[in-house]
Amino acid sequence: MACFSLFVRMARLILVHVKEEATYDGALPSPGSFSLFLSMIKRPSSPPVLMSYSSSWSPNILKPTRFAKYRCLIPCSLYYPNRPTVIPNQFLSYISSKLRRAYVVLSVVLLRTKNTAQETSASTMAPHQDAPSPAGSFTAGFNRISFRPNTASNLKVGSLASAESHSPLSSSYESASLGVDLHETRPLVPGVYVPTMCFFEPGTEDVDTGTIARHAVRLAQAGVTGLATQGSNGEAVHLTHAERQLVTATTRQALNDAGFSHMPIIVGCGSQSTRETIQYCTEAWAAGGDYALVLPPSYYSGLFAPSSETIFEYFNTVADSSPIPLIIYNFPGAVGGLDLSSDIIVQLSQHPNIVGVKLTCGNTGKLNRVVASTRKLAKEPNAAVPEFLVLAGSADFSIQSLVAGGHGILAGLANIAPKACIRTIELYQEGNHQEAQDMQEIVSQGDWTAIQGGVVGVKAGLQAWLGYGGVARSPLPKPTTEQMKKWKEGFRDLVVLEKSL
Repeated sequence: MACFSLFVRMARLILVHVKEEATYDGALPSPGSFSLFLSMIKRPSSPPVLMSYSSSWSPNILKPTRFAKYRCLIPCSLYYPNRPTVIPNQFLSYISSKLRRAYVVLSVVLLRTKNTAQETSASTMAPHQDAPSPAGSFTAGFNRISFRPNTASNLKVGSLASAESHSPLSSSYESASLGVDLHETRPLVPGVYVPTMCFFEPGTEDVDTGTIARHAVRLAQAGVTGLATQGSNGEAVHLTHAERQLVTATTRQALNDAGFSHMPIIVGCGSQSTRETIQYCTEAWAAGGDYALVLPPSYYSGLFAPSSETIFEYFNTVADSSPIPLIIYNFPGAVGGLDLSSDIIVQLSQHPNIVGVKLTCGNTGKLNRVVASTRKLAKEPNAAVPEFLVLAGSADFSIQSLVAGGHGILAGLANIAPKACIRTIELYQEGNHQEAQDMQEIVSQGDWTAIQGGVVGVKAGLQAWLGYGGVARSPLPKPTTEQMKKWKEGFRDLVVLEKSL
């Protein structure tokens, strides 16, 4: 009944008022983008000004218009100004047919939503409400939480106990509440950080929260230092804002429930605009994220003049507004070759809300310069908790980064072999350099397989050796049988090493 009532009001708005008064009002899209935004609350005190008419009307000349008296957008103005007259019958027929189709689609969507809510009420996230703006709630200094809003997040996550989960992982940590403060202090310390995968339900490609949660706990139980969501391995570019928050909140809840509430979560927040990057940072905080991993913008990099000034302004503006500290992400392969120099990184490190860098460029000379410079600039040098954390972005140069003074790795290979990545670093730090080198050779060979296969190959490796992982979201291709065999074999020595630890 409510749906029918809404439909009637839509029809009255478009058909009745269109006939009563018509004058051209603005600019508009093709009929293919016809949409009805259903946020009409009150009837107008007088008929809205909507249309003009030309005898040569065609659906192909529709353009969008905005009505001041309605909070909606409806493409029903004609591109012929100053010629008011009656509305042609063919136009009314066209709009009527669109309304009928919209009503059917709306009814189906509402029905499916109702059924889905009934079937998955135990495992779905409650609708997200925007987190309060962090503006004006910062303190002057930075003590790892001073830039955060003073109010608690109102993001909720339902139980992770999904009866339909296809994951073979344990589900012994199921809970319906986050249980601890989302925004407690979780400092960045040296170690192995893992950019986690995002898993999808087979067939529907819906986010598989059960497998995401159990995978996070598996990594935590292996001894990693922290996790990162929304990275390249997490298919962030395939996710909506709401899905990103769901993945992060699910990961936070899973860690809390399994006794790892102390473990920090880094959240990928890079975007092409300063505005959206800040939005991602705020949403990451609301979902329980502790740090924001931010790529530089690259789409219009050819227009940056000079490029360094644009990069400085971008990162400083985001850092000024973000409720969580930033980690710079230098990954030239993901941003059209844009490679941040050590000078730029060191200068940005002086912002109190920029606390680290991930170097996937593989340049250990740059890594050494950044470590040395930021250590000299540190107000209170502390090897256990560096003021500026410098992480290698790949496991295949773990030891090399340690020799250069790095603090650890943030590497996708640890999704498959977290213990091997951890033990390689431990052996080097213990002074067992030959053993560390021997293990590094196996890790590097496995990482080469991961680099060649990308997220598709890593998921194939998880599926082949651990029995879960599935496939990436389209349009990424599903691996062929030959590729599955190749990638399984490429990870063989690494998995054997992992199982021996």
